[in-house]
Amino acid sequence: MSSEVCATMAIVCLALAAFFFFRNTYDTLLNSFFRGFWYQAEKCFVNFELMFMDELFTMVRCRMLIIGSMIVCVAVVWYICSSAPSFVPLVAMLIAAIAGWILPGLITNFMHKRYVGKFDDQLLDALGLIASGLRSGLSLQQALGLVAKEMMAPASQEFKLLLSEYNYGKTMDEAFERMADRIPSMDFGITVEAVLVLRSTGGNLVETFEIIIDTVRERKKVEGKIKSITSLGVYQTILIGSMPFVLMWVLNCLNPVYMQPLYATTLGWVMIGITILLVILGSLLVKSIVSIKV
Repeated sequence: MSSEVCATMAIVCLALAAFFFFRNTYDTLLNSFFRGFWYQAEKCFVNFELMFMDELFTMVRCRMLIIGSMIVCVAVVWYICSSAPSFVPLVAMLIAAIAGWILPGLITNFMHKRYVGKFDDQLLDALGLIASGLRSGLSLQQALGLVAKEMMAPASQEFKLLLSEYNYGKTMDEAFERMADRIPSMDFGITVEAVLVLRSTGGNLVETFEIIIDTVRERKKVEGKIKSITSLGVYQTILIGSMPFVLMWVLNCLNPVYMQPLYATTLGWVMIGITILLVILGSLLVKSIVSIKV
């Protein structure tokens, strides 16, 4: 009996043994795999729901977005790596598929952070409008309605949803807590905690809102100073991180023959992979240094 036949029989026996060993947990493993695979689609759906609150971005469309992102990333990497040695395109396409699976979640997280940032920028005006309404004799619900009518999105959208939940049976405290869950902002969290405490213990809401406005304004001043100080480090990181790839492109345009070993040999692709990894690690390190919470 030849060695190839023996190896084939050994593989078949191992496959049968694995099948009989895992046959009771097959459904569990399959369900766990699909849950993990669609986790990014659920993340995208939650982020879209928090930002847009409509039926345009359904779970099915988010799943199609994940699949489309994976296909596009794999196709682009296959086109770029078509001239590389045989195993490099396979490894690169596998990495591209993982990146395409993760990328939509990262993009929607970034979009939601920008959404929360816009809400933070409007928060001082919203609190001032609420305080003015309370000072003029309006109730808290009427002052919140004033913000929903007069201001632009996302503040108007969020306060409209808060009032809608209140009108459909939620208590005002529950509506505020749900809004704080949707908007993970420290400034708004301080506001919600102060309002909930005052509603349970009693107190002057107008004075409380004025104190909150002063606190938020001072925090924003400090945040602005820190951002202006650390912005130079961020721009330097972008410049230094993009420099190897820009230099690679320029040299390839000037002298393609000189750069050919970088794309046509295994060692060249290993060097490209190490460069990308080091750029990512350096960017993450700089981000952890310049990210200062107030």
